[in-house]
Amino acid sequence: MAAAHCVCPGRRPWLNDEKEDCTERLYALQRGASNIYFSIIRSALSIPPWSNPLQAEIASYYKLFAGQLTEDALRQVIQSLFPQHPIERVMECVARLSKLNTEKPSIRREEYELLDADQHPISIYFDARKQAMLPRTQKFLSGLVSIPRLREVRTLIGFSRIDAPEMDPTMEVFNEESGFAVTTAPISAKQLDWLPAVENLGEGVFLRLNSKRLENWESHDTVKRRASNLLNAYSSWRQKRGLQALKSQRPRLILLHTLAHMLMRQMSLDCGYSSASLRERIYSDESMAGLLIFTSTPDSDGSLGGLVRQVKLVKNPDGSERDNFGRLLTDVVELARTCSSDPLCREHDPRRTERLNGAACHACAMVSETSCEFGNRLLDRGMVVSLPNEARTGYLDYDE
Repeated sequence: MAAAHCVCPGRRPWLNDEKEDCTERLYALQRGASNIYFSIIRSALSIPPWSNPLQAEIASYYKLFAGQLTEDALRQVIQSLFPQHPIERVMECVARLSKLNTEKPSIRREEYELLDADQHPISIYFDARKQAMLPRTQKFLSGLVSIPRLREVRTLIGFSRIDAPEMDPTMEVFNEESGFAVTTAPISAKQLDWLPAVENLGEGVFLRLNSKRLENWESHDTVKRRASNLLNAYSSWRQKRGLQALKSQRPRLILLHTLAHMLMRQMSLDCGYSSASLRERIYSDESMAGLLIFTSTPDSDGSLGGLVRQVKLVKNPDGSERDNFGRLLTDVVELARTCSSDPLCREHDPRRTERLNGAACHACAMVSETSCEFGNRLLDRGMVVSLPNEARTGYLDYDE
């Protein structure tokens, strides 16, 4: 084939063949190849006040309220559109919507602050209830919340080919910035004020780690060393592929991520859902240390109550209380301490193999790709429990 024929002609048939200037080299792929299309998805939970019916109705008039209206004109518009609602309440919703023009909120932080609050407002798509914990569970957690009802909105923002979008956890997941290291193909030739999305309904469990214990655990040199080995290996892997180096992360990221996986694997044995139907949502930075495990399906099959039952205290006939979640943590300790692939799994060094996990493999810590936010990377059982013949690095047992 002539060299000229190996240059991309710039055709974009998914945009009605609108062409662009392109000098990239052509790649031949089979029609059914797995790397011919990688969707790029953003997701968010519907939480108050955004999930309140009035706020949602006002959002449908976004273009109208985004215009430059005087206060008198704005009040007249509100009275004509929402005569059944108090004008001050509508004005509050409009102000919240207008604020998005100048400030970009952190979706993760808003979710975390609401889930971690002492009181949880209830809306049509959200219901959260703080759960009591026995002392042995309080040793590890500062907060435990059951969520009988939630809605996740998943939006397609574009796609890529050849190379999958590689996420920097600090950029993409926690700051909602463009952390993708590949060129994103647009889904429309025009600038849209909407994106295709799907609403998934389900239930979930949120937990926040004990702040005092977490800070004490992170201060141990053995914990810092083990975490930095994995984080540095991942950052080096990114740089070798021309990606931005990983921003500084604390050991809690690996702990939260691995703990979420271990909980999903153990919960699936008791809650009635398969592990592939559970998903994780990690909240980790200097001020956040929590995780959400939830079901998310387009119908009501994901809201049967199996998850929320995992965190409730149950009264025994003799008047004592059975701590379901405490038992679950005990099972997680046993699950994480050994692996059928040990000692290979336990002694794995990511600095030598560039396999971007510590002591983690498909036999012990990995889950379905659709359940994991990080593509089954940044996992290490040694952050959850101390492994045999290794230093005391496990959050759940380091002080034993």
